[in-house]
Amino acid sequence: MSTLHEDLRSALTEIRNLGRVRVEDNRDLTTEEQTRFTNAETKAKELGGRLQAQKEAIDFAERYTGYLSESGVALEPAGKGRSSVVDPFAGMSLGEQFVSAPEYKSWRGANPATRGRLRIDSEFKAPPTVAPAGGILPGAIVQPSPLESLWRRVASLPAQGRTDAGAVPVITETTFVNAADAVAAGAPKPESEWQFTQGTLPLSKIATILRVPDEVFEDEPLLRSYIDSRLMTAIADKLDAEVLDGTGVAPHMLGIMRTPGINADYAKPAAPATNADALLTMIITIMEQGKALPDGIVLSPASWGALMSEKATGSGVFLNGGTTIQTPPMSIWGIPLVLSPAKAAQTALVGAFAAHSMLISKGGIRIDSTNSHGTDFASNITALRAEVRAVVVVTRPKAFGEVTALTAPAVLATNGGSDRKK
Repeated sequence: MSTLHEDLRSALTEIRNLGRVRVEDNRDLTTEEQTRFTNAETKAKELGGRLQAQKEAIDFAERYTGYLSESGVALEPAGKGRSSVVDPFAGMSLGEQFVSAPEYKSWRGANPATRGRLRIDSEFKAPPTVAPAGGILPGAIVQPSPLESLWRRVASLPAQGRTDAGAVPVITETTFVNAADAVAAGAPKPESEWQFTQGTLPLSKIATILRVPDEVFEDEPLLRSYIDSRLMTAIADKLDAEVLDGTGVAPHMLGIMRTPGINADYAKPAAPATNADALLTMIITIMEQGKALPDGIVLSPASWGALMSEKATGSGVFLNGGTTIQTPPMSIWGIPLVLSPAKAAQTALVGAFAAHSMLISKGGIRIDSTNSHGTDFASNITALRAEVRAVVVVTRPKAFGEVTALTAPAVLATNGGSDRKK
């Protein structure tokens, strides 16, 4: 992929340089410059698509290898760091893991007066998109809406790690000077300069409680739905917010945007500069200052709406190249977009998440349940408590940067509502 990365960087640099000519000289591009800009833009989109396709193919292969054997043993021989036994919960949602656990089935069959407390540890895993048994298309692969690929979890962007400790050691790169060079036989070898800081970050706990009637808790399909749609969403929404902008003041984790040493915020200049121009500037900054290739741009739904609705002056043509009835772009400048309500409006975080950040968790998501709290037993209520302990670690701050002052959408819906809803 290195050649593709280099070609993409060259194309984006050409676009950036021509964009600067337009903004700084306050003039339209010449015919020759416009042709170069169009060719570079086409090339960047094509290379970005190829890189994304390669990444998706690798992710798909790693994710579904275990499903190739009906016997529960992977077809590939076990190697160093690889288990040949397929995880029995592989591919299940959090709710499916909970109701499938032997502890839940045993608890469900016990006398309600003697059930006591139930604890199940469930891994924070993303399931394959498969219709549940008994659904409209039992067992069939579901084709997601194009917008679903935009509405991804921010917490899924960093590399995923595990720990058994309550705090993790952190090595943060501050300076790297590559002195590697060609040397003659027997000559001294040049030493590269790598400066870093060492520290420790404690894990933060994110938790919530959801109370449900016993009728829900004893109904496996309904309980699974409640856990996946309510409990999981509550934890995941807060985890996304912490990964992005946690204050670092206990009990909060230190979010990526508050990590010391990330690139200075870049405010979008006034027109004729566009939101896309501002994002491109940060992409190039990360490539040059952080020596990293961004793999994600996190922005709020409102900022995404502004980006999609930008139009050329005069002609009114959408700058994203599409129309309102076409599939919206899933990326810009070849970098995937990720929408998150946890991101402030008119801002965007650009970063090389997978290569230079890691979300480290302890034991996945834990779910406890009990009907012995307060008056719950008398009221036939079961309390579900979900919690996860995690911390996000940034190893190269210069691989991240925030864009601010993005143009807001022209119109946002208000909370009014029609008379017939009142």
